[in-house]
Order: sequence, then C-alpha cells, then structure tokens
Amino acid sequence: MPAETLLIMAMASAGLPSPPSALQEQSEIIVTGARPLATKIDYRLRGAALVYCGARDRQQNASAVATICTILDTCVRGGARSQQALSACVEDRRARRPSPGK
Repeated sequence: MPAETLLIMAMASAGLPSPPSALQEQSEIIVTGARPLATKIDYRLRGAALVYCGARDRQQNASAVATICTILDTCVRGGARSQQALSACVEDRRARRPSPGK
C-alpha cells in the first residue's frame, strides 16, 4: 500500500480531515480571518490632564490601546474635555493616520 494511502487512512481513523487532493490545491483558495473588534478604553481626566488611559479588559490589542491613548492625550492637550468632543477628536485623528503598510 502506498505511503500516502496509509497517511490518509491514519488521519481518517484519528478523526482528522484528509489532505486536499492535487486538483483541490490548484482550484480552491481558502481565506480565513477575523473581524477586528472595537477597542474599548477607560480614561480619567483631572482638569486639563489625562491621568489614566488603559484597556477596558485584558483581551484588547495592546498596540491599538496605546495608539488610542496617545491620540486621546493629544486631544485633551488640545482642549477637548467632554466625551463627545474627545470621541470626535480621536475619530478625526485616527481617520487621518496612515494605514499600516502604506
């Protein structure tokens, strides 16, 4: 029995999917991915100073949180204080940032 047949039989008995055939490898493209989750942060202001900015939970992307906190600090230094003004400022600055890889 050819080694490839034994491998496929072993995979099937272990409950693993069989490898794709050569025809499938040439005619199919499989793309997997995940939708990015919204980055949620908590922040605290004391007067005109941002005294705390961090992730709302531990599963947030640390790089995204750091970027948003940096932008938030810039917005606070620019005079934004209300949640509405800060949200608008962060979204405006985020939209103007170049995308990664560009």
